[in-house]
Amino acid sequence: MNTFIPLRRVVLLLSGMVLLGLCACCSRTPAPTVETTYKITITYIAATGKLDYAVDKPGKKPKKLGVKRGDTVQWTCPDGEWKIYFKDRTPLVDPQTGAELPSVSGAAYATAGGEVSDKMKKGEEFEYGVSVVLTATGKKIEEDPRIFIEH
Repeated sequence: MNTFIPLRRVVLLLSGMVLLGLCACCSRTPAPTVETTYKITITYIAATGKLDYAVDKPGKKPKKLGVKRGDTVQWTCPDGEWKIYFKDRTPLVDPQTGAELPSVSGAAYATAGGEVSDKMKKGEEFEYGVSVVLTATGKKIEEDPRIFIEH
């Protein structure tokens, strides 16, 4: 019995394995996108009679918030019952059902929001209204910030 393997076959086998290894190295899956939750706090400033906005992420502008598809945007207001309503179409969907969220609302201190839809395109901008009914006085305050899609 001859157990000799021709050198030519060994070279072909090894070169095929090297090529397969190179292909595996070159075909990496893209890094997963990091989804972020933005919490916007709405506060009434009695001295000016206006609303102030703060977002919990450094470097982000709360009155013109840049977000990505898949991010979550939430609002809260300690000063009274609040409502966020999108003026044209909404970028937000319910994360459980996928249903569009044309508005979100809550009582004082409650937090509510939604997920930025995967259907949104980079550069789209969404104007929304903010309505707060102050617990202390019953006065209604309204303003118009924006959300835009970064990526």
